Amino acid sequence: MRKSSFSGGHENCVGLAPTPTGWAVLDLKNPTGGTLHFPRTAITHLTRRA
Repeated sequence: MRKSSFSGGHENCVGLAPTPTGWAVLDLKNPTGGTLHFPRTAITHLTRRA
């Protein structure tokens, strides 16, 4: 799991975890609240634009 580096020391951040088909994004304050799943191509496109 990777934790966002932009949380500013607060617990208002997201985490990324690899899955077999892409990445799962979750709210670290509420890790049982569900996840968003993105295919690898979507994350690759997003990070190249950042």
